[in-house]
Amino acid sequence: MLDRYNIEPKPHVVELDEHPLGDKLQALLADMTGRRTVPNILVIGKSIGGGDQMQELDESGTMIKTLKSLGGTRITSVKRSSPQTEVRRRRRT
Repeated sequence: MLDRYNIEPKPHVVELDEHPLGDKLQALLADMTGRRTVPNILVIGKSIGGGDQMQELDESGTMIKTLKSLGGTRITSVKRSSPQTEVRRRRRT
């Protein structure tokens, strides 16, 4: 998702397998959202799904609308990246 969209402010990403409290955070997410699997994308504390749901939002063209709707005034900008930008970002990782 972060390769395809420019979101302001930048999303906070937590890599559970690298975080010292990763197991506890994953258990907390399961209690909060009903999802134990990752990725688990949250917008203002509300889970909007995992990888399959993000792909569906992207392919249906509703990702931007969904993020803006859930984020309200906290999300100031959401734009789809150009294909060239996506390729450059992937090369850096």
